[in-house]
Amino acid sequence: MVTDLNTSSTPRYYSSPPVPLQVLACAYAISLPLDELTQITDRSIPALVGFLLVCCVAFDLLSRHAVFGKPQWQVFNAGGRRVIWIAFAFVTYAALTLAWSINSASSISRELTFVSLFASVICMAYAVPRRTSIFAFCVFISTLLLALLTIASLLTETSRIFGDAFNLNLNDLAGELAFGLAFALVLLRETTGPRRMFLVLGSVLILIACLVTGSRTGGLAVLVVLALGLWTVSRNLLIRVGGLLAVVLIGVSTYSTLTSSASISRSLAPISGIDFLNSSGRDLIWESILVNREEWQFQGVGVGAGPTFTEQILFLPKVAHNAFLGVWLETGVLGLVLFASLIVVGLWTAKFSPYRRYLYVSAPVVFTFMLTLSWEYSKILWLCFALAIVAPSVNIPTSSPSKALNSGAEMSKYLERTR
Repeated sequence: MVTDLNTSSTPRYYSSPPVPLQVLACAYAISLPLDELTQITDRSIPALVGFLLVCCVAFDLLSRHAVFGKPQWQVFNAGGRRVIWIAFAFVTYAALTLAWSINSASSISRELTFVSLFASVICMAYAVPRRTSIFAFCVFISTLLLALLTIASLLTETSRIFGDAFNLNLNDLAGELAFGLAFALVLLRETTGPRRMFLVLGSVLILIACLVTGSRTGGLAVLVVLALGLWTVSRNLLIRVGGLLAVVLIGVSTYSTLTSSASISRSLAPISGIDFLNSSGRDLIWESILVNREEWQFQGVGVGAGPTFTEQILFLPKVAHNAFLGVWLETGVLGLVLFASLIVVGLWTAKFSPYRRYLYVSAPVVFTFMLTLSWEYSKILWLCFALAIVAPSVNIPTSSPSKALNSGAEMSKYLERTR
C-alpha cells in the first residue's frame, strides 16, 4: 500500500491522508450521535456524511492511481487485511441468506445496511486522522452536545421527551454517551492545560446524561468505563485502587437516586414486569427464540428477518436484543462464527492501531450493549473495526530503508526498529 521509496529522490510517503478527507472522517464522527435525529431529515445524518466520504475516497483513489499508482500513506496496519477479509466474508454470506429469507424486503434492507457499514470501515481507515487526539476530540464534542440536549430535556419535563421528540431509543442514546465518555477519559491522559479542565467538566455532564436516561445497560457500562478510565489516566496505584472503589460506591448510589425519579418505570421494570417488551422482557424474547431454535439454528431465517420470526412466536416484531443471538438467528452457525471471528481478530489487530488505547477502554461499552441490544448493525461497532485497522503515522526518509515497505507487517517491523 506504500509507494516505492526508491523511485524518486523526493519523499512520496506521507504520514496522514489529505486534510479534506480527514475533515470528512471527523464530520462522520460528529454526526454519529445524531443518527436518529429524524426531525431534520428523513435520512440518517451519518449515512449522508458517510456517502459523501465514500464518494470522496473513491475519487481520491482514482485520481491517485492515475498519477502515482498507489496511495501515498499506509492505510491498514499489520492485521488490517485480515479484518477486511473476514468482514467481507460475513457480509457476503449474509447476502446469501437472502435465498431462504422469510422476509425478503427486510433482508434486502439489512443487507444494504451491512454493505454500507463495510464500506464505511474501509473509507474511515483510509481517511481518519492519524493524530488520534483530533478525532477523539470530535467524538467528545459531539457526545457533549448530545449530553446537553439530554439534560435540558430532563430539566423541562422528563428524559422521555427527548427520546419521543427525536425518535431516539434511550438505550441507544446511553450507548452513544458511554462510548463518548470512554474517548473523553482517554483523551484526558493526553491533554494538558485549560483543555483538560474542559474535558473534565464535559465528562461529568456526559456521565450525568448517561445515567438519567434510565438505561440499566448504560449505567453498567459507565461504571466499567470509569474504572478503566481511572486506571488509564492515573499512574499511581493507590489512586487507581481507591478510585475503583469510589466509582463503584458513588456510581451505584447516584444511579439509584437519579433513576428513582425520572426513570423509575424503567428501573423497576425487571422487578414489576411492567412494559416487558420495551424494557425488561429480553429474557422472554431470548427464551422464545431459543426454544424454537430447531427451525433456524443451522441456516438462520435470513439477514434482517429476525423481527418477522419473533412476530410469529410473540405476535409482535421484536429484535433479538442481543447481537450474538441476533446474528445466529438471522445467519445461522456460519454467520455467527464469522461475526465472532471478526470481533476477536479486530481486538487483536487493535494493538497495531494508534487508536488502541481508545478502543480497549471503549470495548467494554460496545460489548455490554451488544449483550442487550442488536448492535450488530450499530455504526459505533463498525467504527471500532475501522479504527482497529488504521496504520500508525510515520515519516520515512528516502534513504531508509533501502526497499519499499509494501505491507503492514513490514511497516510494523520498521516502527519497532525506529522507536
